[in-house]
Amino acid sequence: MSAPKGQNYKFSPLPSKSSIRLLRILSGPSEQALRCSLEVVDLSDTPEPSYDCLSYTWGNPLYQKILPPQDGREITDERKFRIECDGLIICVAENLLEALSQLSRNGLESTSGPQRWRRQDRIWVDAICIHQEDMEERSSQVAMMERIYRQAQNVVVWLGPDDTLTELGIEVMQRLASVPPEKRELDLPDDLDNPEVYIGLGIPFCTPQDWLALATFLQRTWFSRVWVLQESFAARRIAVFCGTHILNWTDITAASKTLGDTGLGRLLRERVERVTTTVIEETRYVANTLNNLYIFEEIRENAHSLSLETLLQYSRYFGASNKMDHVYAVLGMWERGPRQQTSSDSITPQYTLRVEDVFAKAALVSIREMGDLNLLSLVESAPFRSAEMSSLPSWVPDYTTTPFTEPLRGNPRPAEDEARWNASAGLEWEELGALDLPLLPVRGIQVSTVTHRAATEAEIIDSHQEYTLLALLKHCLDAPSPYADPIDAWWRTLIKDTFQASPIGSREGIVEACRAFATLLTYWVWSLEMRISELGTPLTDTPFHQTLTKAYSHLHSLIVHLSPIDKTQAIPSWSSIRSNIKLGEANVSETFDQDYEHIASSFRLAYMGRRLFVTASGHQGIGPQALEKGDEVWVLGGARVPMVLRRVQEGMYGLVGEAYVHGIMEGEAVGEGKGRKIYLQ
Repeated sequence: MSAPKGQNYKFSPLPSKSSIRLLRILSGPSEQALRCSLEVVDLSDTPEPSYDCLSYTWGNPLYQKILPPQDGREITDERKFRIECDGLIICVAENLLEALSQLSRNGLESTSGPQRWRRQDRIWVDAICIHQEDMEERSSQVAMMERIYRQAQNVVVWLGPDDTLTELGIEVMQRLASVPPEKRELDLPDDLDNPEVYIGLGIPFCTPQDWLALATFLQRTWFSRVWVLQESFAARRIAVFCGTHILNWTDITAASKTLGDTGLGRLLRERVERVTTTVIEETRYVANTLNNLYIFEEIRENAHSLSLETLLQYSRYFGASNKMDHVYAVLGMWERGPRQQTSSDSITPQYTLRVEDVFAKAALVSIREMGDLNLLSLVESAPFRSAEMSSLPSWVPDYTTTPFTEPLRGNPRPAEDEARWNASAGLEWEELGALDLPLLPVRGIQVSTVTHRAATEAEIIDSHQEYTLLALLKHCLDAPSPYADPIDAWWRTLIKDTFQASPIGSREGIVEACRAFATLLTYWVWSLEMRISELGTPLTDTPFHQTLTKAYSHLHSLIVHLSPIDKTQAIPSWSSIRSNIKLGEANVSETFDQDYEHIASSFRLAYMGRRLFVTASGHQGIGPQALEKGDEVWVLGGARVPMVLRRVQEGMYGLVGEAYVHGIMEGEAVGEGKGRKIYLQ
């Protein structure tokens, strides 16, 4: 790797493993060009060296989708801007140049809220203080970054330069930060333009422009950068710069809590949807920023109890220019326990390795740390993996992707006494010895083979294929079944036996959930009728109109067939469905009330990214979207939920994903079996 064009600074080797370079800004506030100097210090010296750390993003720090076209800027991570350092030239990216220039103009004395803050006269900046072209030095310095940030007097966060909405966005953020915790629990109107929202919160009214300015501020790149997890975690004190403004970190987190706790964050996301063109991609960042701010605080509050598995899962919500940093950026926050003291479980930054090997090693160490196989629940179905990670072992999560489905085992994993299921009860997990990666040995019991599968959630939403769910139920009724009541098993499977975020459990819970499920079926019929009506009459027939008409016919005939034999009443009669729809035509909320909201949420959380399937033994389940006929359902020792595996060759399998399988979630499939050893690749 060669230095940028124009850079002639000569880096001398660092004298010890605890040595770092520190940058001193020599230029004054009135100087146009930056002049700096580098000096070497040892972190082990007594007294410790005094310095600050700069936390920033290499690339474009701004969110420009809402800004007026004239405010657009091309800020790249290209190191083409020159600064003078000890009489020579070091090249840096534009955002770093602006950060150092602002610190130079600001001087050493600053005001942050009511507190005065003094910046140290030396600062550690990764792009300058690490010889970026020396891969060995880069790896060793990255390995000690947690210590570098922990020993700093301050972590200076640079969110980027001002834009035309910065001042307004910060003002709105500070309004939300001033809301006391007790007011965040109020039941507010579901409308950002309703004055009652602001009366309830006790803050000035926020206009549509105010909210868009806040969204622009919250979506600055820094909030989604994976290294900031460790940088903010290790900080003694945090000072936040945004252009010419100095902010309190606590204001930013308090504002995020107001948005999250009141539901205003969801309304803000919906507002951004209406003003941006690529809806799914753009609005994801609003949600991610709020989620990431919660993660910052979660990590700081639980500093000494975070497993590597949890930290790696958190890293998936952030971005990294180097994929390996999804692992390396969280290592400094991980406190290794007794099980992780062996050299075989050591993970140190090595940028010469393959990304797949780094991820596999991290997953293996996580499994050993937790002493079970529940990490397999975090593996995403193939359609949701990054295309660049196609050669990743099937049992290793793709840490570069944001999780799409809610893991059945919970996320983060619950305490042992709070776990919902234990499908492998009675089947011991075997401690892993030295392994020949990427193979993972497991012991398990094959339950059955997938014979049929239904539509995915996307297919149901896009082309109304709900009827495939009932078609599989009809198949179960026509074939041998392990269930006393296959219809009861069917609808409970579709919501993973969970209603209003709790196990269905008691008889009263079953009756309540069953009634709500009947409302869901009614809604499916009504929404299909509305869609067909919107597309026109048979005189203006189109292929898609014909597809929906056939779907409606299938749905009608299946309900007519299944309803009379349903003892649970989860499948209402066709006449009952039509009557309820007719009653609600004037006011849809009378038909699709709170029951619908609860059951729709239960179905969505269970089914998103998954699909219904039936096995040769008649078991019903919901499993990964990528499952196919011929895949096998297994219970693996150390995994609380069943897994769908795909045979590659005798004794060798690929992991397709986790599954809920009705009737075997509490060890029923294990019995007296000890299982057999197989390998996941």
